[in-house]
Amino acid sequence: MHRVLSCSVLLLAVVLPVYSFAAAEDEPVTQRVSLSDDEVKRLVQRLDDEKYAVRDAASKRLASGDAAVATALGKAVKADKLELSYRIIEILDTMRRGQHEATRDAAKKAMEILGKHKDKAIARRTLTALATDEPLSEEASFDHIQLFGGLRRIEFGQGGGISIGGDSVRIGKGSQIVQSQMADGEQLVVVHQGGGRKIMIRASDKGIGVVVQELTEDGTVEENRYEAADEEELAEKHPVGHSYYEAYKKYKGGTVMGGMPAE
Repeated sequence: MHRVLSCSVLLLAVVLPVYSFAAAEDEPVTQRVSLSDDEVKRLVQRLDDEKYAVRDAASKRLASGDAAVATALGKAVKADKLELSYRIIEILDTMRRGQHEATRDAAKKAMEILGKHKDKAIARRTLTALATDEPLSEEASFDHIQLFGGLRRIEFGQGGGISIGGDSVRIGKGSQIVQSQMADGEQLVVVHQGGGRKIMIRASDKGIGVVVQELTEDGTVEENRYEAADEEELAEKHPVGHSYYEAYKKYKGGTVMGGMPAE
């Protein structure tokens, strides 16, 4: 249990949606198509074609497939073909959002497996996609995060990278998870960093507020709050707070997992 040293707390009691991939088709497919193994293989190969029209047609055809196609697509992801694999993940994400229950379930299962892929780029891309329709209520304590439909405990690690398992999220040193939204003219950003730091930013035409919580060596949580009428005043009165705002003001919607900016 962490002890907060300051009683000054900025509560971001909001629901933050997260980043969504572009769908492989314009409208959800209600009737699913059964494709042979050979046809799936041919279509997957076309996803790597140099011509956009060929790739687009293959994406739409695969996205119309049934549960068996979703399962096959999950197995077609290869670490040595990242761009092709990313397109497959986008297709699976589209299928996961469709109206056919069996196909949705198969696509979700395939993506959950890919979320544990040994290739970190593929795993991260998949986990980010899986987070796209999960609501996030940022009322969590310092060492918890609302992610993938549930409140998860944060483990701060010395090594790099981000791993998710069970009810916990491990954020290694040098890594971070950024969640943000623009709503009713207000920008909301919440950042969890592996070094033991949480940053919360609220910005609108009414002013800017920045709260920074950091885990100290003795296990307590130190909190600092910075407020100003606008960015110019924030930079003048609170240069430390402004440095955080400057680093994260570009985030205006979604969930991003990756490395921390240089300090």
